This record gives sequence, structure tokens and C-alpha cells, in this order.
Amino acid sequence: MRLLNLIPDRPHYKQKNKKSARAKSQGKSRYKRALMELQAIPSFSRYPDVADRAVESLKWGKKHLTKSDRFDWLTGIWKRYLHFLGDPDEGSRRQRIMDKYPQARILGDIQAFHEVFYYAFPAIQGHAKQSGCRVILDMPFFEKENGRAMPLSPDVVIDRLENLEDKYLTDYLASNRFCTEGEPYLETHDGWKWFRIRPGRSREEGEAMRHCGNVPGWCFGDFIYSLREPVDKKGKTFWKPHMTIVCNGLRFRELKGFSNRKPAADFHPHIVDLLGQKKFRGFSRPGYCPKNDFHVCDLSEDHVRELFRLNPSLDQDGLDWHSETVCTLSNGWRWVFIANTDVHGYCRNLSTQGVGSLWSLKGRRGWHILQEPVNVGGSIHWVHRLVLGTRDKCVLGIVRAGEKIDENISFGLLYFLKFHAKGLYYFDLFRMLSVSDRDEVLKATPTLLNHFHPETVMELAPPVCVIEAYLKWTLPIDFHIENERTLVLKEFVSRKELLEYLCFYDQWKERVAKLSDHDGLAATVFVKHLSFRLDGLTVNISRDSGIKLIYPIKGIISLLVGLSHLNDQKTRKSIMEWILRPGMDIVPSANSLI
Repeated sequence: MRLLNLIPDRPHYKQKNKKSARAKSQGKSRYKRALMELQAIPSFSRYPDVADRAVESLKWGKKHLTKSDRFDWLTGIWKRYLHFLGDPDEGSRRQRIMDKYPQARILGDIQAFHEVFYYAFPAIQGHAKQSGCRVILDMPFFEKENGRAMPLSPDVVIDRLENLEDKYLTDYLASNRFCTEGEPYLETHDGWKWFRIRPGRSREEGEAMRHCGNVPGWCFGDFIYSLREPVDKKGKTFWKPHMTIVCNGLRFRELKGFSNRKPAADFHPHIVDLLGQKKFRGFSRPGYCPKNDFHVCDLSEDHVRELFRLNPSLDQDGLDWHSETVCTLSNGWRWVFIANTDVHGYCRNLSTQGVGSLWSLKGRRGWHILQEPVNVGGSIHWVHRLVLGTRDKCVLGIVRAGEKIDENISFGLLYFLKFHAKGLYYFDLFRMLSVSDRDEVLKATPTLLNHFHPETVMELAPPVCVIEAYLKWTLPIDFHIENERTLVLKEFVSRKELLEYLCFYDQWKERVAKLSDHDGLAATVFVKHLSFRLDGLTVNISRDSGIKLIYPIKGIISLLVGLSHLNDQKTRKSIMEWILRPGMDIVPSANSLI
């Protein structure tokens, strides 16, 4: 007898399986179709690193973006980015996209997807599924604009989803704020207790704490430790959770408060009681949104001493091996470096740089750690106050940082950026410095700004010498800055020299050739009426300083953005050829001037 005959005839069961198989088939077909569309774009084969990330994103979208319009939304982000990386001569399709979407929007979408959406959406989606919130599950990722469906940017999508959470889940959470799962593990201050949940996943904990409850990210060996407050109602005690810790084996992976926020300082005494248990080894590789995890660097000096008194062998970050001292500061603090670690696994969501340049970085990778010496019972413990992810001394992002940035941390960061850093990919690091310290760093190492968008650089209002260094790295042409307001692109001693220089470019040859005499009246009027397509570019004629091609510094952003469409292999001639494009107004011919 076949085993199939033993299964009762349940039409609804068969229909469910049939529907599930159909959904899987549709998911595969969407993925294959999207992959073929990306492969048809020339940049896909030209940039293998970017192509790998695009394929990885599609696989992620196949798993999490089950609605077809949401998957198409993700595909569109990568299509626009790949077209942006292409050459201007690749066809009308690319031109239509570039006309429709500005460069800032294309780069902002790809950046926001990896920095925000990639990590935030699964948690929001998981919690919405738990609570059955259809408003979140069905929210469109497109909106009508001039009668056409336009994609929302990833950060806007997350903002709207979070607003929907706040609006529609408040009442649900109010009635589901207490937990019964787990067993008491450790009693702490004021009657509060740590509860342990095994296995380390709990939908009830997730609903009460407004997070996923480690359901989608569960691994073998996970435990959950939940900090709960006793609440008396009608003579009965209920337990209200305030913090969730995911522990794998004897190492902590996630330590978060309500709604995946960083735990408040009020909970630090309770945290010290748990982490002070000698059986715990310390921290391991973080999970979702590591910047919101509690860390030892959040503790005050008194709490740090208490923690290491209770558990002297506690390992911070899982990074306490094979460290080498970079430098020792005057206040006793020090910078150390730990190599051969997965930098991108920690910093990918923290970097503000476009994906192409970040993923193509070469060199020695690891963490640069600012450590504070803390004396505990005659033994020195080095507390990690600031952990930076680096590659070849280029700062990719912040791995760990305390809530408060005191003068010691600012001083340590100033010293590192000034004397040891070669590049910077995380702009918000400047926010940890005062304006005077920031300018001091940039004057010492102006190359720190080389990897940022011109709009971002100009927002800083850096010293003129820093702007000049940034432009010389961005524009491989000879120029200098005059009067802190003007960019001098070229100087000439005479009109003849200027006209001979213009003849070097094909677009000016015919116009200049109509002049029989480069020193006569016609040449004088010709030079006086010179106009260029680049708004702001003018010819300045002075008896004292000769003839100059000048451009205002305030227009630098427009200039650099306009030059971005050129090929990667930019030459001095190609750049100047673009800058010197003739204006729309026709310069008077030689015959009309005579």
C-alpha cells in the first residue's frame, strides 16, 4: 500500500500546498527576470564587486520582499545605480533615467538601502506579521506623481513604516506588554528579575518589546535573558520586560531595549549584575543594528569598576586578541589595532560612502580601538571607549561608541585622525569634534575629505586650503584659488596666448580660425564676447594680472556634479574640454567685427 493513500483527503490542505508552491515559483521567476534585466546593463559585467552585491540584494529581496511590487522596487534601485555607473554613450535608456532621477537620488537610494532598509525592514515586517497589522504589510512602496507611479526612497519607506507602527500598534502593545515565558534566573535591584528563555526565541517577548524576539535570527545555542519589572494588579504580580539580551553559549550577541533602542542608563545597574556573572565570557559578533546594542563603553567609570570586579575576565567585543599598540596618548589612554577580522560585517551599515568605492578597498583590515585604563583592585583593565572599523588606515565606520563623547574621547579621535588616518568614509565622525579641532585635523590631513560628495564637503565650510586640496584630488587640472572666492583655471599673458590655447580644443578651432589676426581689433572683441555653457565661467581681463579664466567657488558643487558623467579615465584635456564648452550665444564672427 502506498503511503499516499493513508493521508486523508483534505482539499484545503492540498490547496494550501498548491498555493505555496505557486508563490515559490513566482518568487523564482521574479528573481530570474530581475537578474536578467541587471545582467543586460553593461555596468553589471564591468564592475564585478557591484554585481555581486546586486545579486546578494536580489536574493535578500526574494526572501523578505515577497510582494511583487516591493521586489520590483528593489530591482529598480539597482537598475538606476548600474545605469549611473555606465558611460553616457550607452543609449537613450540611460539618458532617460539620468534625466528623471538626479545623481543625489540614485546614490542616496543605494546608500539608504544598505545602511537603513536592509537591517530595519525585516524587524518591522516580522513584528507586523506577529501582530497581524495589514496596514504595514500592505503599505505601497510607490506613490502617484503626475499620474505616474514613482518609487519611494528607502529611508522614506522606513520612516512611513515606523510611523505606522507608532500609530497602529500602540493599542495592541498596551494589551500585550507583559510576559509569562521563561524562568527566573537572577534577582537584581528593587525586586526586578532577569528571566531566561530557552530556546532563545520568543514571539511573546517580541510582541511585548516591539521587536522580532530573535525568531528570524535564531541560532543553535541561543538563550534570551529578559529584564522584567514586577507590576502588581489586583493582588497579582505581572512581569513587564524592559530589555532583551540574546546570548549564544556564554557570549552576548544582542543587548537592546524597547523597540530595538539602546538601553537607557537607568538599566545599567541591572545589566552589570547580569554581565558580572563569572560564567559569561563577554561579547561576540553583533546581530541586527549593532549601534543600538548596549556595550561596556556606555557605562560610567564606577559601573565599569564594579563590572570588572565581579567578572575580571570579561571579553569586550570579542576583540581582545593579537592587539598591537599604535600609540599612547598623554592622558594615559592608547590606540590599539586588531587585524584579520570581518570589518564589513560590522561597518557596512555605518559607512556613508557609495558602495562601489567602499567594497573595492584593499589593504589590511581590522579595528582601531581607543582604550581607557581603569584600575580595579590593582589590575589595569583597558575599556574600549571607541572602536573604529578600518581598512588600510581608512576609517569605514564606528563599531562601538558610548552615549557621551567626553574630552578624552575627542582628544583621542583628534590625535588618530591627525597622525594615523589616511582616509575617511564615515562623515559623522566629524560630529564628535569641535569646529576648531575639525579644522585642525583637515589642515593636517586634507585627504580625509576625498571620498565624500562635494555637497557634503561644502556644508562643512572647511578652510580654503582644505577646499583647494579636495579640488586638486577631484580635478586633475592645474588651478589655484584667489581671494578665497575665485577659482583661477588658467592664466594668459596676452589675447594671442588665450586664442592659441582655445585652438587646442576642437569645439573652438572653427571659431578662432575665422580671426585672421590674433592681436587685432577683431580678436579683442572676440575675447570680450567669449561665453561658455558652464554658468559662472568668465574671462577676466586686467592690466595688472593679464587674462584669467575664473570660476566662483560657490559654484563648485555644480561643476563637480556636472563632471560626474565623464568616464572613469578622466584626462586633463577631457575635463577642460567639458568646462570650456561654448555658450549658446554665438560669438561674433571676424567678418562682422571688421
